[in-house]
Amino acid sequence: MLGEEDSALGEEALRRQFRARLARILIERSHAVMATARRFAPESGVLAEQFSHIDGAPTSALNLTWSYASFIIAFACRGQALRATSA
Repeated sequence: MLGEEDSALGEEALRRQFRARLARILIERSHAVMATARRFAPESGVLAEQFSHIDGAPTSALNLTWSYASFIIAFACRGQALRATSA
């Protein structure tokens, strides 16, 4: 998203002068998401399908493939965003 042309994004708020600020906000949010996963994942590393929006506790089914895939993708995207913004 950060490398896209303004015309491809379509929203005034995503124009070049707002991208650095937007990137910082999204990365801060990604830190919070990862902290929640770290806080509530048990020592075994078993992930729940969802976290409660009230207290962050795991809810729903355990050990679903897409739960792990989603975490791996989020972790990889966060790393990519951190590298892109530190360049």
